[in-house]
Amino acid sequence: MANTTISIRSSGDTGVTPSLGVLANGELALNFADGILYYKTASNTLGTITTTEPAGLNQELQFNDSGSFGSNAGLTFNKTTGILTISSGAVVDNINVVPTLASSFDHANAAFNTANTDVTNISLSSGTYGNASSIPAITVEANGRISAITTEPFTAASIGDVLALSIALG
Repeated sequence: MANTTISIRSSGDTGVTPSLGVLANGELALNFADGILYYKTASNTLGTITTTEPAGLNQELQFNDSGSFGSNAGLTFNKTTGILTISSGAVVDNINVVPTLASSFDHANAAFNTANTDVTNISLSSGTYGNASSIPAITVEANGRISAITTEPFTAASIGDVLALSIALG
């Protein structure tokens, strides 16, 4: 490569590309507005080297979004605390959380969908079920999910029947 001269052409206007007739083989052209370095190949085609800026805000995870960097505010990671946050209605399938991180996982904003069983809309309300005159009746799905809680009344007579049966069975 003795006596090889490389000249660099440049442009600061977006969307400007050099024509093949202007570049010699090995010659470079830089469009610094677009962040693209152009060169002429041995097969007389225009080659490019492109810089890509990350997308999103601080702590948002980056992903390939059709060939460009993408991000989403609902998917963040704090490297200092080790907390991965998934929010904005995201659905997580087949997740394994390392035990040391389990307490950091944002359970309040994540929905789990394992074995195609939707557990995002459980219509139970917190509270105490049962009292001095009723007992809770709990419905449990095959996957272990509690799907309903109702209360059933009982009387002293029904307790007496249970005690009598218990004594009879001994």
